[in-house]
Amino acid sequence: MSFICLFIGILFLLIGILFANGKLLMYMKAFNEMSEADKEVFQVEKLYRNIGLMIASSGVIFVLNGISEIFSKQGFMIAIMLWLVAAIIDLMYIEKQKQIVMKK
Repeated sequence: MSFICLFIGILFLLIGILFANGKLLMYMKAFNEMSEADKEVFQVEKLYRNIGLMIASSGVIFVLNGISEIFSKQGFMIAIMLWLVAAIIDLMYIEKQKQIVMKK
């Protein structure tokens, strides 16, 4: 059992869940400095849910690595690579669809 991976995984899970629920939004300097007009243009709820999901999913990977010998030997690098591909696809989808940027 890797306590460092377990610690990082639990930390990422907590941050991801808090981010997805909007609890960490008040600590984001860029969001706090946005004008009210800009805040109305962006679909902030979708954005922080998406970011929170990506952070929490990486936390799950680290927790699995921390508690499983089999996963840490064979699956961790594959899971991280798949997570990276999913994150890139997610970013490309957000940019192409403009679903988070513009309110409809």
